Amino acid sequence: MLLTTTIHFADCDSLSVCTVSHYLGIYRSSESLKRGTSSWHDTVEWIKMFVSKEDAARFVNMTLSTSADGVCLSTRAVARMVILLCDAALLPCCMMDETCSLARSLYTVLSCFHNCEKRLYASEAVQNHALQLIMCLLNESHTMSGDDLVRKTVSSHVNLMMDQIFAFISRRMSSVTHLQDYHLVDTYLSALSVFADEPRLMPEVKANLRKLEDIALQVLVAPTAPPMCHYFSIKALSYISYWLRKHCHCTCAASKPCVILQRQSILISHIVRNGKLNSPPVKQDTELKLTRDLQRLWGKLTSGYLEAGWSIVANFLHSCHSAEDQVLSLRNAEDIVSDIAIALEIGGMNVLVPLMNIMEKMLPKYLISEMFKLVSSCWKMIFELRKTELFWTTMEAFIQMLFQPSVMATATCRDHLLQYSDKIFFHGQAITGLCNMLVMQLQKVVTLSSPDILEYYCTIMVEALTFGPVHRRDQRVIMDTCRFISSLGDKCSINELISK
Repeated sequence: MLLTTTIHFADCDSLSVCTVSHYLGIYRSSESLKRGTSSWHDTVEWIKMFVSKEDAARFVNMTLSTSADGVCLSTRAVARMVILLCDAALLPCCMMDETCSLARSLYTVLSCFHNCEKRLYASEAVQNHALQLIMCLLNESHTMSGDDLVRKTVSSHVNLMMDQIFAFISRRMSSVTHLQDYHLVDTYLSALSVFADEPRLMPEVKANLRKLEDIALQVLVAPTAPPMCHYFSIKALSYISYWLRKHCHCTCAASKPCVILQRQSILISHIVRNGKLNSPPVKQDTELKLTRDLQRLWGKLTSGYLEAGWSIVANFLHSCHSAEDQVLSLRNAEDIVSDIAIALEIGGMNVLVPLMNIMEKMLPKYLISEMFKLVSSCWKMIFELRKTELFWTTMEAFIQMLFQPSVMATATCRDHLLQYSDKIFFHGQAITGLCNMLVMQLQKVVTLSSPDILEYYCTIMVEALTFGPVHRRDQRVIMDTCRFISSLGDKCSINELISK
């Protein structure tokens, strides 16, 4: 609505490309201004009204040049405006003579990575900026209506330089020595995710992730490596374990060599043995006296390190049939339960989901009192996150952990499950959508097993069938607002984004 109002009432004669770029960079692509939505098309038509091809060329030359230090625009704002200019036919995609184009600009931006393994004198600041820019260009060029020339141009140029970009990230893994590099490390990790999400880049990404995995493991096991290097390496290995879980299939049951087991066994042995999962990096002498902001960064580093380690184990357990035997051969179940309890105390809120994913695998076989104490602790911690976005992610993991066929079929667990279902329905009166998560999980359980599994949980079904309607005035307002937004159809971009 705000963007539509701006388009209709802004004075085009007083607008500049930089001003509009800064303004449009504020909108989130996940909520409104995403390529392919009606809002994007309206913005393209608006830009055509006051931007010329010469203006577009000046903007691109100014913002995508290697010496764009004086430009006070975020990389997302620059990337979004570049893609908008392409869609508005104000910036050509392909190289034509000496004319400014998207392809020529990409060549200039990516040139800083050329032969970076040998050009160690190259400016890391320029390379970091270029990496952020191409990530944003890949994100902003993604369209809801399939592939197109703009997307192909961006991805093809990035693909040609993929080996060098990964070489740069690998080199940085052993050179990020300062705590202040924390945000840069997050940028490198985000780049891995963005590259892996692009199908056109997948072959190159797959080959380079294998090389990065070997380097990260070497850095992780090196006792003298700085804490930030250890953090970077285990976070990268955590992402690679997630990638393996998503793209590789276990072949243990077919008596064939399992890629997941082969690639993860050494890493699992290193982090699981002797309780190393709860042993984050130790501060160096130069880090003993830190400012408040750096202390906060150190806390994030410690929490992120623990989260990454437990995520590696969780991904391994959920992706390989032989994983549980492998883990238990390194550390017995009682010690693992004890490690989980410690991680819940020291790991922070981000470690909750991987821990519950591990407990999901352990709970059916180890129905001991300590496990249910951990379940109770998880429940309490989840509601401490009630006002954060993590609440829904952690609650979903909790319901999947507890309400699974093997646990529901166990007589000793029924009372526990009924108690937690009562709590969910009780809190569901004030938290819209909470009860639906439980009902949807029960639907999955019936699909995986049979309707007979609900024989002892009829009270849950009765409660679900008789739950509602919502009478509270504030929630009626929320529901009426959502209903109104939904009735707008394609006029409101969020409806298109949700439908996809």
